[in-house]
Amino acid sequence: MGTDVTKLYQGCMGTDVTKLYQGCMGTDVTKLYHGCMETGVTELYQGCMGTDVTKLYHGCMGTDVTKLYQGCVGTDVTKLYQGCVGTDVTKLYQGCMGTGVTMLYQGCMETGVTNLYQGCMETDVTNLYQDCMGTDVTKLYQGCMETGVTNLYQGCMQTDVTTLYQGCTVTVATKLYQGCMETGVTKLYQGCMGTGVTKLYQGCMETGVTELYQGCMETGVTKLYQGCMGTDVTKLYQGCMETDVTKLYQGCMGTDVTKLYQGCMGTDVTKPYHGCMGTDVTKLYQGCMGTGVTNLYQGCMETGMTNLYQGCVGTDVTKLYQGCMGTGVTKLYQGCMGTCVTKLYQGCMGTCVTEPYQGCMGTGVTKLYQG
Repeated sequence: MGTDVTKLYQGCMGTDVTKLYQGCMGTDVTKLYHGCMETGVTELYQGCMGTDVTKLYHGCMGTDVTKLYQGCVGTDVTKLYQGCVGTDVTKLYQGCMGTGVTMLYQGCMETGVTNLYQGCMETDVTNLYQDCMGTDVTKLYQGCMETGVTNLYQGCMQTDVTTLYQGCTVTVATKLYQGCMETGVTKLYQGCMGTGVTKLYQGCMETGVTELYQGCMETGVTKLYQGCMGTDVTKLYQGCMETDVTKLYQGCMGTDVTKLYQGCMGTDVTKPYHGCMGTDVTKLYQGCMGTGVTNLYQGCMETGMTNLYQGCVGTDVTKLYQGCMGTGVTKLYQGCMGTCVTKLYQGCMGTCVTEPYQGCMGTGVTKLYQG
């Protein structure tokens, strides 16, 4: 916990950091976040620390940017990520610094990976996270240090783990996170514990919470994000279609924004998203439906790949993930491809799984997660 940290997020601790985000520590960083360019912000986002870094992250390619991110491969980029394997990758992903980490993350099983993920520094962590099951994983995920946690998180059921979640360990927290209401847990969320934070985030409606969401400070924002519908909220996010907002996403508010997304704002932006450049990609990902989108998602360029996604390749998958409904693919998501899987989730494969993921519980839920 940091003194005066009025807003924190995903495993971040910062002093005087009124606004930080996913694994980033910055002094005087009043604004960072998901693909946002800030003036005087020497530290950007998701595991990126850079001075004079004029280009940041999430689907952004910058000249002289030796470190990009999320599925982006660049020349001399010794650090990549998400489903990417790089030689001499000493550093992996989302706010993590790892020594001898030859493999990276998200759905990957690494041998000898002493460090894992999202802003976490783990010792003796032989296995990592997201849809990975590891034995002897004493530390788990998203900026958290757990003792005796043999299993990890996101989409994973833990034995004897009554309290755990995206990087959080809460005593009395019988229920954890993402879009979940906690009992007795007045503060919790993506690896964050905050004093005075009576409400949390991701898919949750909070009362009196004027500021929330992924690294964004909003004044008078009574409506938040990820899968949350709010009165008068004409714009929200991830997989949500807003009035007048033909396309928008993660913490982005825009009128007439026909194309935007995780950190990308642009009219006639034919190629947005997560480090992916695609011709004829009029619509991208995360809650976006695209026609003729042959290539999309997380930093993967596929030729003739009509469906793909975080390590998943599916035939006849015309639509992919996060907030997207696809023909033939009734449900799919983060690295999961399932037939008859009406509900599944981040790295979890289940037949007739009536409960999907991250804070979502639904019988006959033909649509799954994130919102």
